[in-house]
Amino acid sequence: MAADIEFFFDFSSPYAYFASTAIDALAARHGRKVRWQPILLGVMFRTTGGAPLTALPLKGDYALLDFKRTARFNQIDFNMPEPFPVSSAAAARAMLWVRAEHGDEQAVAFARSIFRAYFVDNIDIGSPDNVVQVGVAMGLDVARLTEGMNSAGVREQVKADTEAALQRGVFGAPFMIVDGEPFWGFDRFEQIDALLSGATSLGEKTASKGYRQMVDEASARIRRYTVEEALARLDDPDVQFVDIRDVRELEREGMVPGAFHAPRGMIEFWVDPDSPYHKPQFAEPREFIFFCAAGWRSALTTATVQDMGLPRVADIEGGFGAWKAAGGPVAEKAKKT
Repeated sequence: MAADIEFFFDFSSPYAYFASTAIDALAARHGRKVRWQPILLGVMFRTTGGAPLTALPLKGDYALLDFKRTARFNQIDFNMPEPFPVSSAAAARAMLWVRAEHGDEQAVAFARSIFRAYFVDNIDIGSPDNVVQVGVAMGLDVARLTEGMNSAGVREQVKADTEAALQRGVFGAPFMIVDGEPFWGFDRFEQIDALLSGATSLGEKTASKGYRQMVDEASARIRRYTVEEALARLDDPDVQFVDIRDVRELEREGMVPGAFHAPRGMIEFWVDPDSPYHKPQFAEPREFIFFCAAGWRSALTTATVQDMGLPRVADIEGGFGAWKAAGGPVAEKAKKT
């Protein structure tokens, strides 16, 4: 069995929150699981000499901008909370108690709820009472949760876990350890993905089959519509166009009116009805026409969902570029503010 990805986080870290929205999907793509481990950055800072980014001259203003930009870039719900930062000790203790009493799955669900409470709903998770209320909203017993998170054993465990993380070289959040290799920051997910894809060292090319061969093989076994054929189906209620481009491409170049946006990186999880990320749009009895910028990504995507059992699928030869060149209608993508 492949080792779990170890995910160290502080509930008061925006970047850890961003990482929490994507790390399970990243791991699942490679047949891995994630071990969620809360830590206390305040304790670590006393050892490393660090400080919250927003407390540092110049870096503070930049960080406030980058928090919002990172959320917008990755399409993650985010509101800068006030106050910020706050102590995450109560939230960390509560999560450890939930894990001990109800198991990992419930503990991770609780962690997600805490992150969302703070970074979306602006609930001060530095308040133990607010932490308890998040648990109560999930159906946890208020008295048992309150007693458990305040117990001496759980308090000591949070301190011990933070110290153990420090001893292993963890100094910030989010921090991931993958097969013994450390990664710091949400912006290291691409490197983790590369490592788990089989590279023995980052940057090494290990592929025995190039992308052109893969695209050619996919194109040969899927249905491909010309732009003219796709245009003829635009107003057909039995057809759903699916745009798999990055959101930045949509904002920059526009989109096909009525198209459903399904980012390429999530397509397997959105299509699979057994996935926790399943989108009900893919359960509708319609034909799905996928497209990207030039038809490469969409060929691979269409072949993938065809292999998954989606019955009526096709893509557009030449992609969105060919669509625009043929004079197809284009709508502006609404930008998040």
